[in-house]
Amino acid sequence: MELIKLAVVFALILGLINKKVNLGLAMIIGSILMAFFFRMSVSETLATFVTTLTSVSTLQTAAALTLIMILEYLMRQKKMLEKIVEALNGLIRDYRLVMPVPPVFMGLLPSAGGALFSASMVSNACGDHVMSAERKGVINFWYRHIWECVLPLYPSLIIASEVIGVPMNQFIQNTYPFTVMAILLGLPYLMYQMKKDTADCDHHDTAAQEKSTLRNMKKLLEGVLPILIILLVFFLLKFPLWISLLIVVLPMMLSMKLKLKEIPGFIKASVSFKIIVILAGIMIFKDMLEVSGAVDILVSQMTEWGISVIALSILLPFAVGFFTGLSQAFVAIAFPILLGMMPQTDLSLMALAHVSGFAGIMVSPMHLCLVLTADFFSARMGKMIAMMTPPLLFMVSAGWLMVQTQ
Repeated sequence: MELIKLAVVFALILGLINKKVNLGLAMIIGSILMAFFFRMSVSETLATFVTTLTSVSTLQTAAALTLIMILEYLMRQKKMLEKIVEALNGLIRDYRLVMPVPPVFMGLLPSAGGALFSASMVSNACGDHVMSAERKGVINFWYRHIWECVLPLYPSLIIASEVIGVPMNQFIQNTYPFTVMAILLGLPYLMYQMKKDTADCDHHDTAAQEKSTLRNMKKLLEGVLPILIILLVFFLLKFPLWISLLIVVLPMMLSMKLKLKEIPGFIKASVSFKIIVILAGIMIFKDMLEVSGAVDILVSQMTEWGISVIALSILLPFAVGFFTGLSQAFVAIAFPILLGMMPQTDLSLMALAHVSGFAGIMVSPMHLCLVLTADFFSARMGKMIAMMTPPLLFMVSAGWLMVQTQ
């Protein structure tokens, strides 16, 4: 009976997400229903909500997500990503290696519209070379998401480290191999049966070419400098992410020379409060699973059925990722359950769960980036998904092997 109650809660959340209800709001509604099912008093429920929302970890995570949104807006206003792509187009003479450049650098900043923005650049880079619509779509979509398992600017990693309760750089030490795999596994899309254009090998005046190279390198450095500083401060100096971001975002904001009356408009344009609601909902749902005793019940039932934590680490995040198309969703729903099944936190298992959830969102028809990319190139989504399935299976299998051999 208790398991049926939990199934109803999860079904409600997934149903609300599919109806385009904000993930955070769906999680909050699910949390209230869970409190009712598991006979939590109103005062106990409210106390859990307040404790979660006012905790230091929640506030710091909210600050980091807000600063990431401001950073993205500032970089777009200053056309930094365009500078990066232009510079690399000038430095790289092989169109096959130019094609992934726009999605790779658009992927440095996680935004839903990024895939559409980079798609036109991929199309331009391909030029007149014969390539199927599905292949161009996969190149754009695949390389847009290679940072999902390693870049600390991604909300899924930020929230995962909070849910697991470990520093993010410690979690990334277990997930970074999947980014390396993604980069390498994407190469066949670029190279298979595609020859370098002989026009790319034309030689120019040496002095002029050196001058052009220096100009492009300067432009590239200007474009990547904000993100480079953030990563150096975060990984080398080991500052909290929100402080690393503040060190970069504050000077950039001051350089805008905004008047006092312009600040509210700037905040409204740069910050999506839907993301903050998502964070609040996820953190509330995580704590409600623990306080209500729902996790203990679920873990007990899974143990009785003989379902191993390794199998669940693959299947549960993948399923949630596939049905929602949202990385935050598989972290929010699957991770607390998996943690409850472990005698002690196993980061290699959580890394396996993360890459399994990543595989789920990459083949999900609910994933906005996939929908936008397929539409732009007039590509068949089913064929794009089929093309990406083998490398994703390889990544999940590699994650399973890492768990087995640790």
